[in-house]
Amino acid sequence: MPDTDASAWPDAASTNLKIHLQDVRRLLKKADPLTLEHPWYHAYNTLLSYNAMRMSDATNRFSIYPQAKLPRPKPVKRTTQQQPRGRMESTPTANDAGNGSGKGVRYAKGERTKDQIGANEGDGGEWEDVNDDPNQKGDKKQEDAPVEDEAVRTHLAELSVTERQSRQPEATQDSTAPTLDPGTEGATSNAQLRLSIAQRKGIRVGVKRNLIDSMLSLPKRKVGSRYPDFSVILTALAGPESDRGTYSMHSVWELKAPPALPSNTSYMSPAYIKSVTKKMRDNSVARQVLQQAQWAFAEYTHQKFIHILLGYGYLACEITFNRAEMPDEDFWKNNPDDAAVVQYVKKGPVFFILEENATDYSDSLKDFWMAASVHAKHAADSLPSGA
Repeated sequence: MPDTDASAWPDAASTNLKIHLQDVRRLLKKADPLTLEHPWYHAYNTLLSYNAMRMSDATNRFSIYPQAKLPRPKPVKRTTQQQPRGRMESTPTANDAGNGSGKGVRYAKGERTKDQIGANEGDGGEWEDVNDDPNQKGDKKQEDAPVEDEAVRTHLAELSVTERQSRQPEATQDSTAPTLDPGTEGATSNAQLRLSIAQRKGIRVGVKRNLIDSMLSLPKRKVGSRYPDFSVILTALAGPESDRGTYSMHSVWELKAPPALPSNTSYMSPAYIKSVTKKMRDNSVARQVLQQAQWAFAEYTHQKFIHILLGYGYLACEITFNRAEMPDEDFWKNNPDDAAVVQYVKKGPVFFILEENATDYSDSLKDFWMAASVHAKHAADSLPSGA
């Protein structure tokens, strides 16, 4: 039975790669029969926590931040002179905390007040936070549904009875109004889909007074904050005992559910690798990761590169975003199509996260980590020296 005496807690903890990988392999195997995303979090969290610890040193500390909020950038006022991107020209004080990103700056412990911390985190009333975990309740992401249709579902659910009636003046209930199932072949247009949604919600509507036009005129909510599955944060301390640190985004880790691994099939079999690679090359996540990178650049204003790893179970690929090659602030206003988005998302080769004999992490994963470390450390060094 474990010792329950609090005074008996050890003052140090130790492990080794062999023990750690036993845990990782067990957790990966536990997750692989499932077709959901969230079972993989356990294995990847263990992977990240161990590597963050073993790659830290006296002045460069890695930490894992699950579901870190990346607020949507505020519109740029082009009439005022903007601070050059990629470098902080001065060290902000506690009073500056509310007008900056809150990242990539040096703060003494306890220097920011509660009000200052929250001052820059709101996205305004027109934005809707999108949780990047499709399995989590609340701000639930519908990966396969168009953004505008998800926004309508949310909007209609929130309308009060008075608001519903005011949006449809003189409309009457028509008992003969057609009922369309959004999942059927008949619901082929956004207008029909929205009509069906309204009917399912029990909203009093009629189809004789240009109902579809009134439905299409409902305001659309835009994507607000992004919450990547995991963010690796590099804290560059002013000294080994210092409470001051520069915070940089080392990397973003976005997990997706891979195809189910058939029984009696190795995850290294060519057939399985091909099925995972096909899913990984799907551009459905391009919009998500591009926004994550763009939001991260706005939050970590001193950084020139953002590294994102897309994890699909045993396999992964990396994407490196260069600030100089990102779309401008107005890119999302016109709801760009997939072709416009994909041109900014250049995925690297697919690789295994573990070596073939599973006795260490793969060289490709290590290369990804080291490249992100070099860029994050260089960005931290570009800031003014701290106390």
